[in-house]
Amino acid sequence: MRCFTPLARIALYSCVFLFVFTEVLFSPFYPQFFQKVFGVTDLHFTGIYLFMCRLAVVAASPLWGWLSKIVESRRLLLIGQAGTAISCGMMAISSNEIQFMMWSLVLLLFKSSYLLLYTLLIQSAQDQKAVTANYHCLTQCAAAGAALASSWLIQLQNPLAVFWWIGGLDLLQAIICLAVFSKAAPFSSSARSARKRGDLHFLIKLAITVFTLHFAVALIRPLFTVYTEAAYGSSYWESSFLFLLPSVMTLAALPVMKKMKSENLQRMYMISGAMVLISIIIQGASSTIVLFTASRCLFGFFLAICLASLDIERVSERKRGRTSLRINFLVSKPWLAAGSSQCASTG
Repeated sequence: MRCFTPLARIALYSCVFLFVFTEVLFSPFYPQFFQKVFGVTDLHFTGIYLFMCRLAVVAASPLWGWLSKIVESRRLLLIGQAGTAISCGMMAISSNEIQFMMWSLVLLLFKSSYLLLYTLLIQSAQDQKAVTANYHCLTQCAAAGAALASSWLIQLQNPLAVFWWIGGLDLLQAIICLAVFSKAAPFSSSARSARKRGDLHFLIKLAITVFTLHFAVALIRPLFTVYTEAAYGSSYWESSFLFLLPSVMTLAALPVMKKMKSENLQRMYMISGAMVLISIIIQGASSTIVLFTASRCLFGFFLAICLASLDIERVSERKRGRTSLRINFLVSKPWLAAGSSQCASTG
């Protein structure tokens, strides 16, 4: 097991924040981005782009998991971070939307390695539930920050140049991780030799659950700002605010996530899942911006609890010896991306 000092853990959490921040930057405004940068007005291209991106994650995530059995995870992560930084630079000099899409796919092949950072944090923690709750809170805060930044960046004269900045941040993450890993203790021999194939029945149920959940919650996401602009006449800032509300509500749900117990996970998942469904229906039926905003808050609060309960269940299954953390995480990650990609294609 790898042991990180408190300062090293903070440094790794900062990498998690930067990873999510740079990954979702521009995501609320991709239709507007393609129109402004490349003159693409067809919304179907945005759907195809997001579909292909998620498909790349589906293909790459298991590959990094397989490689982690052969090569140490920290080395793979550093390779992925370096490849991501280079890919961002190539995206910044793309001359048309097809080149941009191709380099986006290359970027995601490398960036899928970042999931190894989460497994390293979990495996080296005493309180794994706290890590799960903090991770969800941090990623949602990063998503909220990215949504706010996007509303400003999309108004720049050349938004494509932003990918130079993103590449620089990815390079900074690689430097931070290299510094942390060079001072960390190596994995123990027992940790290296532990190989669990996993409970196939549990893994299938987990994959189906993750797929259907993310398909439902991400169905309108690729075109969310286009919808709010048409339905409520919202500006870039107002659309960003509505987009990030669920992420902000993760902060309110953090105390609940930290107090969840293994014996109550199924009940918490069922209740929070039902509330997510209700809030989605209210969003679709809302005729006023006030009701729509309130339903977004409700949606974000219970979605955070729902996702955290799934993550904690994965950790619990590992402790019971039914599967390893890396295996069930690598199973759920591709199916999460698959659910999002299907939403993009239908959008």
